[in-house]
Amino acid sequence: MNRVEALSPVKRTLLISVVMLVILSILIVIAELSVRTRMYVKYGTFWGVEIKVHDKASGLDIPKPNTVSGTMTINSLGFRSPELPDTTPKNNIRLAFLGGSTTFCQEVSSNDMVWSSIVTSSLQSSYPDQHFDHINASATAMDVNNSLTNLQKRVSVHSPDVIFIYHAVNDIALNSWELANPNFVSSWKYSNWFVKLRKASLLVDLVYLNSMILLQENYEFTKNIIPFDSRMTDMFRADLQALVNESLKVSKLVVIPTFSNQLRRGQNAERRNEAAKTHFHYIPHLDIEGMLSAFDSYNSVIREFTSNENVLVIETESVIDGTPENFVDSVHFSDAGSTKMGQHLAMALDQSKQFQSLLTHNK
Repeated sequence: MNRVEALSPVKRTLLISVVMLVILSILIVIAELSVRTRMYVKYGTFWGVEIKVHDKASGLDIPKPNTVSGTMTINSLGFRSPELPDTTPKNNIRLAFLGGSTTFCQEVSSNDMVWSSIVTSSLQSSYPDQHFDHINASATAMDVNNSLTNLQKRVSVHSPDVIFIYHAVNDIALNSWELANPNFVSSWKYSNWFVKLRKASLLVDLVYLNSMILLQENYEFTKNIIPFDSRMTDMFRADLQALVNESLKVSKLVVIPTFSNQLRRGQNAERRNEAAKTHFHYIPHLDIEGMLSAFDSYNSVIREFTSNENVLVIETESVIDGTPENFVDSVHFSDAGSTKMGQHLAMALDQSKQFQSLLTHNK
């Protein structure tokens, strides 16, 4: 009889439980290391891609200044863009970009591949006698109201000549949550310890997100789905109008691209489910038809600003196809999508009377 068999049933059960716990812990550590290794291969860092800090002056959570995280560099002002020059050239045109994660572009391979950088470098190539610099003041999770505060507290002091506004998906998510059943909303809030656990463990965060996407994709939580509501459109219109009005006080030209995402009308059911995968998590109160209606409606609101001569609305959906080539998930650009976005916006600016007028007056 070996030592294990000689133990009492209680001690034997306890020993087996301890061994299983140790094995499970080792497997979890291996899985966590595997997830972090995958992140390093993709982003050049074992830790979270975007590091944010609370900015007391604005009350916003912004990218941590003077940070290098994998393929991403944040300047001393907390912007994902080069340092601003100490002395601004006389013929300088400063571009400022407001938005959420779809403008921040943490998924692309470098700062140079962010579409705001591509817009700037493309214009510099087209107008070598003109000097351009830019501020990418975006951050993940920002909506239109956040961008208004961001403009007032962090961007306006740098006197941008052109302000780009790229918003829709975070506002759709927040507006639909606001209109959903309050009891359901509160039931989905999780405690601070779980938030901290998700931040500490990439494995836990990955399992959580994929579990929620799988559940919502297959079951859609139909009792919690709300139909698309025109009140969402009204919210977005009022918020965007306020941001545009404030932007026009600061800059000479406001540029608003229509919003592109992978989910499109005309896709078959299988393709729609694949294209909406991350939407299922972040916009849980709308089904696919509701999501499509929301994007259509919010883009219609953006197009309403074409009547303002100091606002340039640029169509992007027809240029950036809703395919995995252009998007790494439902809304975030790949290198290819970001390149198409940046080059298209630069070309549209080059062809616009408003931008040519700005160039003329800047000489």
